[in-house]
Amino acid sequence: MVVMDEQALEAQGVAALGARRKMLKTFEVVRKKMGIDDPTAPSPSAAAAAS
Repeated sequence: MVVMDEQALEAQGVAALGARRKMLKTFEVVRKKMGIDDPTAPSPSAAAAAS
């Protein structure tokens, strides 16, 4: 669940923008504590291919 983005939350029925943003901030904290990569960040291989 902590790898969901804003569109995924909205698709799951979280209609309120404020609620989605609060959840996304919480997800970010959990990902950092658990050492989970940010799914919205470009991967190093994608960044290298773009240059």
